This record gives sequence, C-alpha cells and structure tokens, in this order.
Amino acid sequence: MAPLTVTGDTSRAGARCPSSWQGGPGIAHGGWVAAVLDDFAGRTMTGTETFVVTGTLNVTYLRPTPVEEDLVLTGTRHPDGERRWRVTAHLHLAVAPDAPLAELVAMMIEPRPGHYQRHVERMTAMRGAAD
Repeated sequence: MAPLTVTGDTSRAGARCPSSWQGGPGIAHGGWVAAVLDDFAGRTMTGTETFVVTGTLNVTYLRPTPVEEDLVLTGTRHPDGERRWRVTAHLHLAVAPDAPLAELVAMMIEPRPGHYQRHVERMTAMRGAAD
C-alpha cells in the first residue's frame, strides 16, 4: 500500500494488486481485497495516538478488482462508543473514482491494557494442554 494521507477523519492511500494475487483471469483474489481494506481500516487511525484491532470486517464486492492497475482507497473513521471506531471505506480504480470496486464497513476496537499478554498466556496454556 502506498503512503497514507489523513485529513481530519478522512484517509486516502494508493494500492496495486500484484498478479501473484490473481483469483480469476486478470482479477484480484477476494482475500487480497479484504486484506488490503482491513489494513487500510487500521491505518485510518494514523495520527490519533490510538492503536486498534479489527473487531468486525464486512466487505461488499461490487465489481471485479483488476490486478496490476493503480487503485485508490478512501475512508472515514467515526467514533462509535467507548474504545470503538467505525470505519467506512471504498476501493476503486485511480482512473474511475466514482465507480467503487469494493466497500468496507469495519468496527475497530482499542484493545484493553494487557490484551496481547493475555493472548500469549492463552496460547501457552493451549499448547501445554495439547501435549
């Protein structure tokens, strides 16, 4: 993904799906589209000093996304309660900004303190239980 620009609550970045992520002939795999939108949703928090993780991710595929074409992601973040941010975003061809290829609605969540340490402890316990 190209560098992100943030103006207020609105973000914009460029992207290009490599042909190695082709799903159908000349078309990006849907997993690539979802992953780049998820990454973009997290990056919309740039400049806020707030770290978030993905709570929900809803992608609607509107048109096939071509590989090896310049793409643009645009999105807006909205506070949605304590520790939650709703992000809406669109992916479109750079040459066709009014024809979205995919749209995203995501709920991004600010993790509670100790989130990652608890994860490590749970994984350690699960691995130990499997022995």
